[in-house]
Amino acid sequence: RGLPLRRIAAVLATACVVILAWRLVLILGLDADMHHTYYASDTRFDSILLGCILAVWHNPALDPDPLTERTWKYVAAPAGLLAIVATFAIRDESFRETFRYSVQGIALMPLFWCAIRYPAWGPMRWLNTRTAAFMGRLSYAFYLVHFTVILWLAGRLPQIGQVPRAGIAFALSTALAY
Repeated sequence: RGLPLRRIAAVLATACVVILAWRLVLILGLDADMHHTYYASDTRFDSILLGCILAVWHNPALDPDPLTERTWKYVAAPAGLLAIVATFAIRDESFRETFRYSVQGIALMPLFWCAIRYPAWGPMRWLNTRTAAFMGRLSYAFYLVHFTVILWLAGRLPQIGQVPRAGIAFALSTALAY
């Protein structure tokens, strides 16, 4: 409708803030079950919106670099990776079910930028392999089924260790996604 891309990105970012606020209300105010914040679209749609922001504002495939290549590769991407690791290290349940999803989505943005803009760069080169491309095509379906498969296997195969069970879960989730 002719809106400037910056305005569209701002509207999408506002929607992300609203979704985060909704997660805060659910977890801190209404004591909602973690399965709701993990599975429900109303609490996770911000992840898709962050990708939309990247697509319309500073798109790595179409737009000029807002930062230098060196800054993307050696500051922004490592900072994003560090932020993702930190979200898994923080064990507070309230954080996990509220801010974690937002922080992870934002932290992925510089990694996605680098993966798209610098596909031949060492850490991103593996994304161009046939295996990675195949898993990329299955990724959303894999995401949708993996946690259910993990829980199902934990109930059916409690006697085997977590590592073999994780391998079985990966294989089964991949097969179901396919």
